[in-house]
Amino acid sequence: MRSIDTSEVWRVLGATEAATSILKGFLEDVRSSRSWGDILSAFDKLYQACVKRPYSALLINTARDIFSRFLEEAPRDPGEASRIIEPIVSRVFDNVRIMTEQASLIASKRISNNETIFTLSFSGTVLRTVENVLRRGDSLRVIVPESRPFGEGVEMAKALKRLGADVVLIVDSAIRSFIRRASRVVIGAEAISSNGAVINKIGTAILALTAKEARIRVFVVAGSYKIMPETVFGELIGSPEIGLPDIPEDLLSLGVSSSFPLFEAVPPEYIDAIITEKGLISPAAVPYIVRDVFGSWPPFVKRIDELYGEIRRTIEGAVK
Repeated sequence: MRSIDTSEVWRVLGATEAATSILKGFLEDVRSSRSWGDILSAFDKLYQACVKRPYSALLINTARDIFSRFLEEAPRDPGEASRIIEPIVSRVFDNVRIMTEQASLIASKRISNNETIFTLSFSGTVLRTVENVLRRGDSLRVIVPESRPFGEGVEMAKALKRLGADVVLIVDSAIRSFIRRASRVVIGAEAISSNGAVINKIGTAILALTAKEARIRVFVVAGSYKIMPETVFGELIGSPEIGLPDIPEDLLSLGVSSSFPLFEAVPPEYIDAIITEKGLISPAAVPYIVRDVFGSWPPFVKRIDELYGEIRRTIEGAVK
């Protein structure tokens, strides 16, 4: 069975692309399952991916949907389990594609010809937004920090240039020096909390704070699948910290440690608008989207760890 590697998807892929990659791996594992043990192993890997990436709203929400449907349908054998799971994941892929296209189309209408925008890290939704601007014949310049240490911004710059945008790649420390050269900030998101705060790659908060100081508007473009319903009940979205991969050997020999948080929260007061497939809203209006997406306010959702525990007990009981 294919192993889901969650470390590599940190490096370049945007939030949606990373989650989609993990879900594709899970689907491949389910399709190749020949026993309840194989199905359980696939669920174990998916759950561990969620634990390692607790800020990935798309991954968490999809896993919750899969776990819940599996428990509701109570499949009698591994083949039936696969038939239940496959359409759920396929539907998610279709919805993500549609929502991303709609959100990016709405966002592109906020960008004028010959404008300069500022973005950060790698985002497939922002790429799609830029593509829509260029497709209508407009010109666009995009300023992108390099996003050390993994260089997601470098990859974003390459992708933007391939689309035909005028791209300026800068060092991360030059954000404040370049911010006034842009007319607006357009970024993606890993997750959106119930109070309108946005979780995104490290460095986003500095960019948003700098933009606020310069009175430049900040737009977040993301499908509504990025909303984390758990945050309604006060649950925080954490981010792992890792050591810098390129710390010089002489510093290591001196015993100097390093720490690199992968993601951070951007307070809602630093965000002017969140653009989803449902339209442009202020961060304060996120509860209305939550109610629309999850059917109620506050939303009734089970924790992912509770559902996973039920899954393990159910499958282990079937094996016996």
